[in-house]
Amino acid sequence: MITSDDLLAQPYDDYMNDQQLAFFNDRLLSKAQDLRDRLNAHQHDVEIERHPDEADFASDEEERAVTVKMIERDRVTLGQVSHALELIRQGDYGFCKETGEPIGLQRLLLVPESVYCVESMRVIEAKGRHQI
Repeated sequence: MITSDDLLAQPYDDYMNDQQLAFFNDRLLSKAQDLRDRLNAHQHDVEIERHPDEADFASDEEERAVTVKMIERDRVTLGQVSHALELIRQGDYGFCKETGEPIGLQRLLLVPESVYCVESMRVIEAKGRHQI
């Protein structure tokens, strides 16, 4: 298995070769498992327990709300990871959904489920800020 350094040392014109695809496939599978494990662990945290003290109940309710947000974020990320794995199977992984240009190995190392290059993501985020 290649390392991140080996990956970055490969020539640019050999982008998304079989070695790179296998590397990111393994990384995405590992991330998906970590997310599933975390989701399973959080399921217990959102169960409602009876408390005679209202302060304890309020504190638990606040913790539960935070946990629900974390669960939702992990579910969204798991969906993105699953989509990225499907793109690997289709042969489209690593290329920007908007421009078709390479997303870049460094960006994929940071966020392997990325479907947009940095420039496209900036435009999308800027548009989102203006629509609020």
